[in-house]
Amino acid sequence: MKFIVPIQNLVIDEISKLGDVVLIPPLRDTNLVFEESVFNTIEMAEITKILGICNEDYMNTYCNYTTALFEYPFSDEEYHHNKPIQDFDFLDKLCYTVDRALDYLRLLYCQIGKMDTLPGIPGILDGYRFGLVINLSENTYRHILGNVYNIYVAPGIGLYSDPITINDINSSFYNQIFNKRTDEIYNNCRVALARINEAMYMNNINTSFIYLMSTLEMLASNDYLQFKKVKTSIISFVANNKVEYHEMCGKLRDISENIRTEIVHNGKNLYDLFASSDQVKSLLWYLTGVIVNYCESVINTGITNFTELEIEKERRIHLFS
Repeated sequence: MKFIVPIQNLVIDEISKLGDVVLIPPLRDTNLVFEESVFNTIEMAEITKILGICNEDYMNTYCNYTTALFEYPFSDEEYHHNKPIQDFDFLDKLCYTVDRALDYLRLLYCQIGKMDTLPGIPGILDGYRFGLVINLSENTYRHILGNVYNIYVAPGIGLYSDPITINDINSSFYNQIFNKRTDEIYNNCRVALARINEAMYMNNINTSFIYLMSTLEMLASNDYLQFKKVKTSIISFVANNKVEYHEMCGKLRDISENIRTEIVHNGKNLYDLFASSDQVKSLLWYLTGVIVNYCESVINTGITNFTELEIEKERRIHLFS
């Protein structure tokens, strides 16, 4: 069945697609504008039909926001004989699907420490999470309700994304986010990219920092490694030459041995260790850049398991030694 989930604080200009998720801009009338290079005639007709089925509720509430339209497995039994607690859990899964599609936009436009440009958390409007499920075989729909989020706050004006970027489906970065690979290396990188986006919404900047550092550790190996081995594993896939390799290894060593030690073991705050908030944000952006560049490099190798990854890592470290 098809589902519609609203997204606060996200503005787009035309109907676009992120992987399998269709993004529909706020509608002021019933005229739909499609990017014909992205949608075929059948897809355009189906989207028009779906919005027609739930037109009354859509135009009363959902049309004021960008919405995500997508398909997800849902049985007739679940549709006709729903139980609130099951709807709550199911809506969380739906919104998680949309959230992972939004990773692409956040990684392009947003940064940790700048919450004013973040899109809203999918499904949450005015402290409540909800959406619509559309049964195309019966031409009917119903609401699907979720949990209450009274403490959710979305500061700033949110995110504006131009259609050229959204619809650049042939770009390397787009294909890294929306990839059909299911191997352990791709899945590991994809989780790491999602963790960057999760860190963007953390109100405590120290928590974001620790979360990013642990993300580096999970990328390096599927077993526990000391950070001195983590840094060489990561940087071997990021550095372009020997000088850059040793400089980046030194910087990550300093971040781990000095900054993280002060935060985790001595109870310090990042703002105690830096002269300005800009320096704190610069640190977080540096870690984000390392993670993104590592994932891009590793995904592009085509390696599918940690055994092959270990061999390639050793080869690269030897070149930089």
